[in-house]
Amino acid sequence: MDEDVAYYAMEEEEGRGRYLVASQQLASGLCILTCPAVAKSLSDAFLETRCSSCCHPTPERCCSGCSKIKFCKDCSSDSNIDVVLHRYECLSFKQLFQSSEFKIEESRTLRLMLRLLLLKSVEEGRISLQDMSKDGDDLQEGLSIPSYQDAVDCLWSNSQAMPEELLSRFSNIVKQARYLLPSECRINVEEGVELLAKAYCNAHELINPDGSDEDMGFGLFPLACFFNHSCIPNCTWCVRDDGQLEVRTTRGVEEGEELSISYCDLYEDGRSRRA
Repeated sequence: MDEDVAYYAMEEEEGRGRYLVASQQLASGLCILTCPAVAKSLSDAFLETRCSSCCHPTPERCCSGCSKIKFCKDCSSDSNIDVVLHRYECLSFKQLFQSSEFKIEESRTLRLMLRLLLLKSVEEGRISLQDMSKDGDDLQEGLSIPSYQDAVDCLWSNSQAMPEELLSRFSNIVKQARYLLPSECRINVEEGVELLAKAYCNAHELINPDGSDEDMGFGLFPLACFFNHSCIPNCTWCVRDDGQLEVRTTRGVEEGEELSISYCDLYEDGRSRRA
């Protein structure tokens, strides 16, 4: 992909919100977008076998603090923002996994919530990245931290149309997050429910690349959230080896044509896809 070429443009329409269109004629098989996650969360079943940054299998030991999160050799330095941020969230994870007060069947949504609130607190200046440095060392200059405002505040949620049972579940997750986080990272329950509704509507699954199609977790990839669903999409997406989401065209696309992906497995039967 040529980083200097813009293959898409964003448009907005009342009643539809923002979406992406081709800014030029696009050939089939063209990579039109690569996008890092602002936050990602592995499912519990993969935490002790995969790197929490790139999602690759790794034999490295789990974090000595929380005994759950691990990073591979390539991802374990202070040049990786995931490593730096985990130093702050580690105590919360330790409480989550080791305290008898928490009996959660699957914690990935709660952990994604904790990461998003941590990013929000850093961006608003309520906590400092320097506080997360190892042994008081200065963090590497140019360390890139995902923008909470750019990635989350701009997203649309459909919370008003969500069933009460789902909103109640979100409310419980927010209350758990408030318990686990220090006061400087907390938000009120209503704001937290809206945040989770945005994540629910816009997150992409992390699919196991080994061919099994296992759901390994999910992540928020900001620009990718603006691809609308189509049952006959002109684009497809995958999460690459480096943890970034990649979007490619599946056929030729005309300039001005909306770019779309499928939110479900196109090989499922029609009844399952409509469910």
